[in-house]
Amino acid sequence: MARPPHAGFTQHSDPARLLPATDDATIVHGDSDSASRGDDRGRGRDRTGRLLEPVRSEPACPIPSRPAWRRGPTVGRMSARFDAIGMVVSDMAASVAFYRRLGFAFPEGAEEQGHVEAGLPGGLRLLLDTEEVVRSFHTEWEPPSGGGRTSLALRCDSPAEVDALFAEMAGAGSRVELKPWDAVWGQRYAVLLDPDGNGVDLFAPLPAGD
Repeated sequence: MARPPHAGFTQHSDPARLLPATDDATIVHGDSDSASRGDDRGRGRDRTGRLLEPVRSEPACPIPSRPAWRRGPTVGRMSARFDAIGMVVSDMAASVAFYRRLGFAFPEGAEEQGHVEAGLPGGLRLLLDTEEVVRSFHTEWEPPSGGGRTSLALRCDSPAEVDALFAEMAGAGSRVELKPWDAVWGQRYAVLLDPDGNGVDLFAPLPAGD
């Protein structure tokens, strides 16, 4: 009678550590030219691998290194994805007006809401919440003090559009942090401030050779 394939793992520590690490991957024996033990370049039965995979998946697997609990999700299986950018605003009407001038499509009546969303190209969303809404579930929340640590960066089609959009926003009363300039990293750049002091960068690549 053939010895059960897991019997050797109680005697040899190196294979016992390696087998659980394969997770749910297909196991292929190193003898690639064998139609029985290896995969024979995709044509074989690979009996060795087929025997080891059930052993690896046994809940009561006698391999010493196998943990008793179920392994958690790995990075390769992560389902979380970047979906939205959230900002807390002190004046919803002022913030909606500011971002609308930059092209964000907030729905009609957003100025009077406590939470609003605008869809962005690529499927992302910009979320705005009033301070009152945030305090409704986070009673100890306080607005940050000092300089901002985050900013939104909006790419324009050309350096001329950076200048034109900057002039339009400044003419409408938006606060200015940095006027347009040719940055050493090869972009036309300008920085506005939204009603809460968050930086909003406008940029476009400079033509080659500039």
